[in-house]
Amino acid sequence: MIDETVCNILFLGMTGVGKSSLINYLLGDTRAEAGAGKPVTKRHRFAEYDLIYNGRTYHLTDSWGLEADKYSEWKNDLQNQLLAHSTNLRVQDWFHAVLYCVGASSHRIQDADIQTMIQLLHEKYKVVVVLTKADGCTPEELGELKNVILSEVEKHAPAAGSLAIHECVAEKKRLYGGYTTEPRGKEEILHSVLQQWKEVIALRLPVSIITELHSKIDSWRNEQLDFINRNIHCFGEQNNTLCETMQQKSQQFQAELFSTELTRIATEQLKKCADYSSSLSCIINSDSDTQISLEEKYLTGAERIGRIFASIPVGIGIAIWAVVSRYKEKKRFEETLNNFCGELKEECTKRETAISQQLREMLEIA
Repeated sequence: MIDETVCNILFLGMTGVGKSSLINYLLGDTRAEAGAGKPVTKRHRFAEYDLIYNGRTYHLTDSWGLEADKYSEWKNDLQNQLLAHSTNLRVQDWFHAVLYCVGASSHRIQDADIQTMIQLLHEKYKVVVVLTKADGCTPEELGELKNVILSEVEKHAPAAGSLAIHECVAEKKRLYGGYTTEPRGKEEILHSVLQQWKEVIALRLPVSIITELHSKIDSWRNEQLDFINRNIHCFGEQNNTLCETMQQKSQQFQAELFSTELTRIATEQLKKCADYSSSLSCIINSDSDTQISLEEKYLTGAERIGRIFASIPVGIGIAIWAVVSRYKEKKRFEETLNNFCGELKEECTKRETAISQQLREMLEIA
């Protein structure tokens, strides 16, 4: 039986490190064009493939190879691709893992590789580093390369401690001396991706919740700008009533945002994750994570997330509008509205780490 829930994997890496060969090895055929040390995936192009393995569907997205003199172009294309799979979409549409390929036979890591890994970790992606062409290294050399990658990334990304690194040989080769290498690493790589789905939710779901809260704030702000434009008067003293009204509307919106709206958003998001997670649990034969227990966990989590926002002072709406009582022209109203919405967004963002920690506890992630 084939599971309809897709696990989306993005492949990144420098030109010539063997991304396409790795994809062919995972697919079990030669759908991805591969070459020896030359760019084969065309610039500005992302090739896509479907892999069915052990009853599970993986959607593979291969990027064009990073080249030192094309870093800005490549980074721009990468950002567009990440946006196409952002947390604004359903959890099924996210990138659930980024496989970052590093050519082990070169015995070194490029600065652009490290910078990209750090960016992805900061943006809460689950990064799995694959050391390709591992047959060209001794175990000691592979161990040293792993340590270098972890050390360089940890300098700027504390989350690097959870960075998974796997070795891989994608092609059968006959070496000097008559030795033949066999492909290896497929099961470990796909198993690593699949086993980390809880980590993906704990990392990415808070981003999704905060993004939706920000969107609600922006929509409300636009509505209030229209309200101000329709009710502002030419003479400042006549705007006292408008100032009081905006103060009340701000307090009311803040209260509703962090109670009714937050609960609704968190509940909807967590319910979708429960549906997605339950199918993953069935595939990886997890007896503890049944559909019922996951729903119970996630719905309880929505209530706990609400408590995280309970500490936001309701006085923001009062204090920030005080300045308008002295300067009642349209510009002051708009500036104060922008400042109020900015503070609400900042308060939301501050709580992203707390939401992630709550999810980790709920999903029993060590």
